[in-house]
Amino acid sequence: MISLVAEHVDFDILSKNLFDKSRRAAGEDLTETDLHYTLFPSWVTCEVDGTVIIGPRRRVPLFDFLACVAQSIKAIRANEPISIGFTEAADQVYFRPVGGGKVQISTSGSDLQLQVDRLELSATLERFLSSGRAQLIDNVPGIQQNPHIGKLAF
Repeated sequence: MISLVAEHVDFDILSKNLFDKSRRAAGEDLTETDLHYTLFPSWVTCEVDGTVIIGPRRRVPLFDFLACVAQSIKAIRANEPISIGFTEAADQVYFRPVGGGKVQISTSGSDLQLQVDRLELSATLERFLSSGRAQLIDNVPGIQQNPHIGKLAF
């Protein structure tokens, strides 16, 4: 079983860490830089059959992580390798098709290698992306009109 969750998301758009402090009024005005680097920090955890692959990581910008997940879904559907990185961190999670409908998951900095069902992985990522996008839309007024929200589609 694959589990991917984002918890304790900070939806405050008045963050003192904004790069462009003049654009704080509403979700539709948030810059691409702030969406990817400063806003909506959360704890992200991914487990496969009880083995932790990711996290819980603190201060992962949810929008940025969701954009990486959207790219990963497309690659996994196309049976192509891809990796997920983390803003301001060097570690990576790698997804590599290995045949037989399986995907190998490995991480930088460890010898961990797991194989999962490609369809299960894709479905888990799709649910996570849909849920995360819905959380942003439900908690950040105007973000649905932000021109960058399209990055959260698969």
